[in-house]
Order: sequence, then structure tokens, then C-alpha cells
Amino acid sequence: MNSDFGTYPIEPFEMITKDGCSFCDKAKALFKEKGIRYAECNIDDPDLGTLWRGKLKASGLKTVPQIYEYNKDTQRYDHIGGYTELEKYLND
Repeated sequence: MNSDFGTYPIEPFEMITKDGCSFCDKAKALFKEKGIRYAECNIDDPDLGTLWRGKLKASGLKTVPQIYEYNKDTQRYDHIGGYTELEKYLND
């Protein structure tokens, strides 16, 4: 049995997305190209979309994608930004 079973997070990155968003699609493609796992949190999801829209509103953010990386030291997700910031972050 995996000793990490049940620990949070499941994925090292979390990305808030929206259906039909070209920058969301570009970010997903970049994660795939780099072989990086992520959790997608779609604001159009009928069950959880309200939660993700609330997270955006509470943080003052209005655009998607918004990408976060899990910080093991603080046990929280740190905000990276949108697609442009993700591209820079992963390629530096």
C-alpha cells in the first residue's frame, strides 16, 4: 500500500479553466508536453463550477486559466498566474 495514500494534494498543479478558452487549451498542452500532472477545475462544471468561480472572485481574479502549484512547506497552493506566467515558469 502506498504510504502517501490519502495525502493532499492529488496533483502538483491545479488549474482553473473554462470551456472554449484557447489559453486554457494552450496551458493543458504545455502541461502534457512537459509530462506534468495537474487537476483541472472547470468553472463551467455543473457540480463544482460555483466553487471555482467563487475562488476566482475571492482572489480578485477575473480571467482563466489561473494556475497554482502545491507548496509542500506551507501545504497550500501558490498562485503562478495565467498561461503566459506558466510558460515562463516552466521554461526558466
